[in-house]
Formats: sequence, C-alpha cells, structure tokens
Amino acid sequence: MIQQDGTVQYKNEHAKEVMDQTQRFFATFLGYEWRKAMDFFKKMYETKDSEEVVLTHFLAGKEIRVFYRGAFQEDAFYLIGQVQSATDGKNREATGRMMKSLPCGYVRVNEKLTIVE
Repeated sequence: MIQQDGTVQYKNEHAKEVMDQTQRFFATFLGYEWRKAMDFFKKMYETKDSEEVVLTHFLAGKEIRVFYRGAFQEDAFYLIGQVQSATDGKNREATGRMMKSLPCGYVRVNEKLTIVE
C-alpha cells in the first residue's frame, strides 16, 4: 500500500525482500522508469480503475523488473507485484542483439508508441 506522496505504508513479506531498504517507492526509479511509474499512478488516480504495468526498480546496484497491477481507493494506492525472472530479461537482451544484426532498420517503441531505440 502506497500513500499519495509515494511513502510505502505497508509491505508484505515478498515486497520486503525486494524493497527492504526504502520507504519511498518513487526513489527506486531512474529516468524513463520514473516517468512511467508516475504515469501509472496518475492513471490509477484519475480512472479509479485497475491498471497494469511492468516497472524496473534500481536497488543496491541491481535492476529488478516487477509486473504490477494496482488501483487507487480510499486515498491510497494498492499494488500487487510479481518479480519478473532473469530469463525474461535474457530473452529481451537476445532479441535486441538479433534485431541489431538484421540487414534492415527497426525501431523499438513503448506502450505509448514513443520511439525508445
């Protein structure tokens, strides 16, 4: 459970394993991931509907990708998260290497169709 100011109000045991050292949810994001997290929370706040996103936390020199489903209710954000396996990241890296070896151009876009690579 996260307050509107980004303070982590409650963490279950799994969340404590990932985010044990911080009480500020948004402090775990850098650059584009921070903007993506802010957009996710803004959408939950405005629609009051359940939303989903994959976010990458930067903690203790490691990148931790988490699939989140959440909603805003009663002045707080309620999130359920599932850590993505390292295999998912390796598959993404392999795909990136393969795309760079193709004899044609390509672009990578995010969910808003903004070019990211």
